[in-house]
Amino acid sequence: MSNLDRYGTLFRTRSLYTGEIYRDLRSYADVGSTHPIPAAVGGQQWLESELFRRITDFGEWLAHPLGIARVRINPDNTLMVYADDYYRLLLGDTKYAFAEHVVRSCSPHMCEDGEFRGVPGLRIVGIKGRDLTVSLLNSDCRVVLRASAGTRWSSHIAALEADLTHDGMQGMWKEPTRTEQERRFESETAPRVSVHRRELAWLGSGLLRRIALLQTSNNAYSTKRWVTAGTWFFEFDRRFDVPVDHDTFISRLCDPRWGLGLQVKDAMCMCAYAEAKWGDCVLDLERADGSPGVLQLRFCRRGRDDRWNRRGSLEAVGAEEQWLDRVLPK
Repeated sequence: MSNLDRYGTLFRTRSLYTGEIYRDLRSYADVGSTHPIPAAVGGQQWLESELFRRITDFGEWLAHPLGIARVRINPDNTLMVYADDYYRLLLGDTKYAFAEHVVRSCSPHMCEDGEFRGVPGLRIVGIKGRDLTVSLLNSDCRVVLRASAGTRWSSHIAALEADLTHDGMQGMWKEPTRTEQERRFESETAPRVSVHRRELAWLGSGLLRRIALLQTSNNAYSTKRWVTAGTWFFEFDRRFDVPVDHDTFISRLCDPRWGLGLQVKDAMCMCAYAEAKWGDCVLDLERADGSPGVLQLRFCRRGRDDRWNRRGSLEAVGAEEQWLDRVLPK
């Protein structure tokens, strides 16, 4: 195989995992290394995991699974996340700006009810065009959140500031030091939660860097995600007459070179039972090296009943027709 063919294969494989396009990849000389999808470390890893957890903490109608179209891993191993334009609620026809959801879910602030929201220690360090750059205090880690052309991040931030001012509260994303509320949240309000989140940061960050697998290697039309102590859960809704093919998805996650070093711990698969049209396949994956954390995947079969107008709802928020023809064929 020629070097051109070899690198072409490597680029296509990495794009399958990350969604990166050829223009992003052609300058990466190390894409053919032993670890072609480099892992984030330290604060960068934790920031990516927390952003992923917060941004995707809801299940609605989205053009891409969990509202993220793709990522780009930069040469300095920081990350750019390409966010969807809009989302729709399960009921109703109104479209909402996904960028507004990002700002309100990630920016650290106290709510009127006394609850802390956002990522503690996160600071907004730059707005340029459609890019919002965030970091952690006293660190060089970075994540750039890229929205669609014309997105006004400053307007969404100003709207949140106005709501907080009205409620007698204040945002923390501009503060030069960690605030008392952030320290109290991490040390008193949710100390064990904070520990679990840091222990699972390798999983959250690793999944975010492989976000495209949810679309390229999965036939779910809807993806939901939540986290409990020690476990990340993903639930994939698939129309029952569309092939599930979870073996391909899992094999790519477990691939020793491209994946996360996972192995199947427990599995309950209903695929062999032809009569089990509504049976769900549930698999638990863990890291082969014994790192804390479990990834549970639930592949759920859903009926033809289309009271929610699934395809129409996804079309309305910009889902690609080629993907819809695969997951919700007419």
